[in-house]
Amino acid sequence: MTVKKLLENYIENNVPDESVAVLLSGGIDSISVALAAHNCGKKVKAYSFYLEEFTIKDRKSGKDKLCGGESYDCLKAELVAKTMGWKFVKVKEKCRKFPYCNQGDINALELWDSVLDKKVMKETIDR
Repeated sequence: MTVKKLLENYIENNVPDESVAVLLSGGIDSISVALAAHNCGKKVKAYSFYLEEFTIKDRKSGKDKLCGGESYDCLKAELVAKTMGWKFVKVKEKCRKFPYCNQGDINALELWDSVLDKKVMKETIDR
């Protein structure tokens, strides 16, 4: 059995809702899950998050360095969602945890939990 068929079977047997929310990164894993849901007739709403732009001191040079902004993954996720006709929501979050913050330092699950709690869950539940 192919991965495509395994994902579609799982969704058909375990996801009774007509619509699904997918955290879409633009990578093969999240795209595969979203496409499987789409192929099963689910209405897909895709979410991707990124850090707002901020300036830090570079550890090596001591110069200011611009970081954050829409990541490659977020841009790819948006392109996939647009191509497939899915609703797409970009969530911008502030980097506030580390003095030398960059996207690699962020614990993505912790960041996503805070975003999900504040913004996404309310919108999804209100529907």
